[in-house]
Amino acid sequence: MTKDEFISRIVEAREMLYRVSFSILPMPQDQDDAVQECIKKALGKHESLRKDAFFGTWITRILINECYQILR
Repeated sequence: MTKDEFISRIVEAREMLYRVSFSILPMPQDQDDAVQECIKKALGKHESLRKDAFFGTWITRILINECYQILR
């Protein structure tokens, strides 16, 4: 996956990412931080994604882990 493809997939998944963060984190600023950190971490590791078909699952798992990190 190229960087441009990654960016377009993130734009498509943005609403879903915010819904997931909303379901875990109570504070809106924490939700924003979680999504931002998720995108930053995923951008740094987008080459490690083996199959493009699993992008949604992969990015969601990164976000969930980031939300739980914020809760700690």
